[in-house]
Amino acid sequence: MRDSKLIFLVFGLLLTVFLTPGFDRLAIFPGTAIASGEMADEKKGPWLSEISEILGCYCGCDLTLSECKRDDPDCKERPIILAKLPSATNPGGPSLLELGGCTCGCGYKLAECEEKHKACTQRPIIHQKLKRLAISYGYDKTYESNSGLNISSGERKMFSEALNHRSSLLYVYDEKDGKKSKYIKELQKFQREFKERLAVIPISLADEGEKGLIKYYRIQGPSLVMVAPNGAVSAFFRGEPPLKSLRRGLVSPKMAEVLLAIQQGKTIFLAVGPPDDKAYQDTRQTLVPAVQKLGGIATAVWLDPGEASEKPLLSALKYEKGSKKGVPVFVIAPTGLLIEKIEGGLTERKVFDSFQNILAMNSGCGQSTITGGSACQPGYGVTGESSCQ
Repeated sequence: MRDSKLIFLVFGLLLTVFLTPGFDRLAIFPGTAIASGEMADEKKGPWLSEISEILGCYCGCDLTLSECKRDDPDCKERPIILAKLPSATNPGGPSLLELGGCTCGCGYKLAECEEKHKACTQRPIIHQKLKRLAISYGYDKTYESNSGLNISSGERKMFSEALNHRSSLLYVYDEKDGKKSKYIKELQKFQREFKERLAVIPISLADEGEKGLIKYYRIQGPSLVMVAPNGAVSAFFRGEPPLKSLRRGLVSPKMAEVLLAIQQGKTIFLAVGPPDDKAYQDTRQTLVPAVQKLGGIATAVWLDPGEASEKPLLSALKYEKGSKKGVPVFVIAPTGLLIEKIEGGLTERKVFDSFQNILAMNSGCGQSTITGGSACQPGYGVTGESSCQ
């Protein structure tokens, strides 16, 4: 009896924490993913924290649950959604699609957007994030039964590889060619060369179960799509390109962050400096709140120049080590073009002025980007190639 009361008290306290403004981002209990089934109490804290960054208020505020706490504290739906979230992983619990908002200004629930707001650009992105989160916590089977996420075998494989920090190379083939082609054998050799960083996932264009994945990556024919662990498309090729071309898609973690932001249409403020440096901390204190004020259309990326894997990105930025002008902040447009480098101390005014410059600029189509791709096709990684061309 005493144990039952204690469990009830702990759960009540946890729920109160997440209904209180200021705690959405707090991960109460750290830990790794566990097996499918009813979510254990020690998982509910971090799960609520992460999913609050995905689900929206769906009250017309165009914000996630965490952002609503700050920018729209009067949103009446926020406490209702948070109260229902702990039971969303239980069989028969509320649907995540019903709880989530589109967060694209349409004011609909995620499940309603497909029918009532087909132009919502955020819905497929949110859907992918929910699938990834389900697999990372080991609850993909539970979600599948009560939320309509419809996680395909290809997505399950891809997101599982991402948990092990491996990129996925999606080999999308015609049914007539199938897995018997000589090219798949070449891909398998390529995978063995980079087995710690890469997994090859064959997908048939005729597989009805993979239609969602194929649509999400805008694949219209036989293609190779390399997806970084964070979900960014790091390379896109139509047909069967030379294997040496695939090496370009094995990008560094920070380049993957830049690519993902570009593919989500965000302006990037990339700060470069040693994390233990005072100028770096001062820059962070200025940049974080400034980017928050810009909402979901901008993001900050933090790059340590001492990371050996980031040398290609530092080279693309033309970063000069040992500069006495403090921590430089490189401003990158959603097209991938490097707009300017802010030096000599960052201020909120400089951040907003840079953002205004981007809004006023031309597309820059035809120019090379910071990722090595094309400003005409910024959503296709380092190659700039597209199935839509």
